Amino acid sequence: MRSETAPTWVGFAIGFGVALVVVAIFALAKGEMKVVSSVTFRRDTQPGAFWASVIICLVGGVVTLAYAIPHFGPGG
Repeated sequence: MRSETAPTWVGFAIGFGVALVVVAIFALAKGEMKVVSSVTFRRDTQPGAFWASVIICLVGGVVTLAYAIPHFGPGG
């Protein structure tokens, strides 16, 4: 018998994917990506590291969403 709710991992995966995409969009809007408290990549001073981090967030978020969304629903 299938469950009436989606599995817990699907909710976490969708939330993680959305968060990654939102972080990438905010980084594009601000022009900087804060990786940790002491490391910030700016578009004008470190374009390679900035674009790499934005692309990693976008690709990771889209791949996570593409995997998790089909499993969302009754019984997963």
